[in-house]
Amino acid sequence: MKKIAVYASNIGVAKGVCEKIAPQLGIEKVVDVKDFALKDLQDFDKILLVVSTHVVGEIQKDFNAQIDDFKDLDLTDKTVALVTLGNGVTNSDTFNDALGELYDICEDCDATLVGHSDPSEYTYDNTASIRNGVFPGLALDVDNEAHLTDSRIEKWLETGVKSAF
Repeated sequence: MKKIAVYASNIGVAKGVCEKIAPQLGIEKVVDVKDFALKDLQDFDKILLVVSTHVVGEIQKDFNAQIDDFKDLDLTDKTVALVTLGNGVTNSDTFNDALGELYDICEDCDATLVGHSDPSEYTYDNTASIRNGVFPGLALDVDNEAHLTDSRIEKWLETGVKSAF
């Protein structure tokens, strides 16, 4: 079983989060999306994506540069866990919108998606990421709620992520 963690980071925060989560899932291969072709994700069975948001909740620019290749993937029989980093204060109306977009793409690519987090435990005004009443992955706000990051990761890992990896 081949595992990979791919991060897309604006200033290094997503990299740090990815490096914190990956070992807990037995993932040894951690790569920056700038140095990796997303089309090669189909060579892996278990995929962790950690993506910073960009501008107003959008998918980070380096990841977005390969979005067409990502949308063309066949992720049948692949397990995917999603983490996005947003800002619930400065981008309160678009908090972690990228999470919903990534979820929808992965679902369209027939991935098995694992993990969720409770939106009521966050401070923000609006988000387009809620699916079936939950964030369909781990939404983080390390800018304003860094003190909750570790506990949010632990809680998210227990929503089926650890057992799936």
